[in-house]
Amino acid sequence: MFRRTSIALATAAVAATATVAAPGTANAEIGIPVPCVESHDLAGANFNVKLCGVSDVDQDRIGLDGLGLYYCGPASLLNVMYYFNRHDGAPLGYGTDKVADLDPKDPADFAKTTSFLYRIGVDAQYKPPGTSTKNLRHAFDVAATPAVQANWAVKSGYVDSKSTDNFSGELAARLSDGPVQMVIGFYKTQYGGVERESGHLVTVTSAKGLFGDDELTITYADPSLASDKNIGDFFKTQSAYRSETATLKKTLIHEYLRPEDDPATVVDESTKLGTWRWVNRWKLSGVDYNSNLTPMVEGFNWFDMDKQGYQGH
Repeated sequence: MFRRTSIALATAAVAATATVAAPGTANAEIGIPVPCVESHDLAGANFNVKLCGVSDVDQDRIGLDGLGLYYCGPASLLNVMYYFNRHDGAPLGYGTDKVADLDPKDPADFAKTTSFLYRIGVDAQYKPPGTSTKNLRHAFDVAATPAVQANWAVKSGYVDSKSTDNFSGELAARLSDGPVQMVIGFYKTQYGGVERESGHLVTVTSAKGLFGDDELTITYADPSLASDKNIGDFFKTQSAYRSETATLKKTLIHEYLRPEDDPATVVDESTKLGTWRWVNRWKLSGVDYNSNLTPMVEGFNWFDMDKQGYQGH
């Protein structure tokens, strides 16, 4: 993988591309998709990063708690694991249960995919309403144990939009190493400002924009969105893969922070007066979530895997 230790190094990197061959016959034939071409262009003032072959695993499925309602974290993380295995050959999994043997698109592997999501949830300490970014990074480390034993270097971290000046550039640089797990918060209007109502995790596959700019375009796989959503027994099958295209724009918000209840006390602390803060988030537009809540990107988990001594893609 291309190691990005800083934005300065990222902007000085040489652009690189890799073509993934299309199955079947010639591209000119009707119905044959144009081959996906990876881009790792971080040179100059602009960036254009695009990954190919990232899976789009459904979270809505029978066999998971609440039919997978809160399994966006494990589903988006499995997409990351799938890419590193298929693209770089990284050994990931649990004993005899290997990502290399998993095909989420194959109906015969539906139960196996569900089992992987359940296991990721266990390692990430899943409980409604979901999983934390920190615990998901731990779950990745558990699945990467075979890679570490085979002399792979495994790294991960979290980038928060409220404390990162060049958030768009950092996203592009980290994405060049592998898919990132992006956190979307959904905010409601409250007391003249906004308050976070819920959160969601998706897998970013491309980013295009200008270093240091306040706007960029991304594509991502959302485990909760599918063409057959809420149609028939949709939770018994893997949906067709799809990607979402969205614009992110840096936005200063006045956020109300409600106190959390301490279960160890008799008093319900959540009913007490909260606090306010001004914080930068990235407003997401272009994807319809059928909600009156405003989606804001809060940050992302990044991952990097390198076979020791390997110099590039």
